[in-house]
Amino acid sequence: MIEAFLTTTKRLQTLVKADVWLHSHPWSVSFFQKYERFKARKPDDPNPYVNPGEIPVFLQQRLEDTEKRLAEAKAKASNSK
Repeated sequence: MIEAFLTTTKRLQTLVKADVWLHSHPWSVSFFQKYERFKARKPDDPNPYVNPGEIPVFLQQRLEDTEKRLAEAKAKASNSK
């Protein structure tokens, strides 16, 4: 299952060309904090939801974290044999 997640994440990295990140887990992308900033912003302030660099960084962090955890799990399984 983890390897499928890695494959999907790598695929998303090649497909995603968006400036707004509406994630299924709002806490992981500071959705509600952005909403508070959105409500408080002045007319000329930037929209806190628009961030072209956010998605690639998020996906790279998830990829690196998952690869690390997979390697640790494989090492642990190998050592327990």
